[in-house]
Amino acid sequence: MSGRFFPQHEEQLAKLESRMKVLLSLLALSLSLALCNGACSTHPKESEMKNGKPVFPKGCVDPYNEKNHKLGDSWNTMNCLKCECKRKEVECCPRRKCKN
Repeated sequence: MSGRFFPQHEEQLAKLESRMKVLLSLLALSLSLALCNGACSTHPKESEMKNGKPVFPKGCVDPYNEKNHKLGDSWNTMNCLKCECKRKEVECCPRRKCKN
C-alpha cells in the first residue's frame, strides 16, 4: 500500500491543485491592481447636448486650483497628485515620489 487513500484520483487532485494555484494567483493580481488604482480620483466634466449627442469641453479645470489645462495635458498638484485631462474627466492619482 502506498499510504494514500485514493491513488486512482491522484491525477485529478494534481489538476485541481494546479487550477487552484492559478485562481489564487489571479485573485492576488486583481487585488493588487485594485489597491494600486483605488487611490485615484476622477472628476467628471460637464457635457452639453448638441444634435442629440453629448459634447464635452476641449479642456479641463484643475479641481484643486481652478487652472485651465488642454485636453491630453498632465500636471502635478501641490498636494502630491498627478492629474490628467481626459475627454470625459480629470483623473488625479498619487505620485510615487513626492516631496512636500
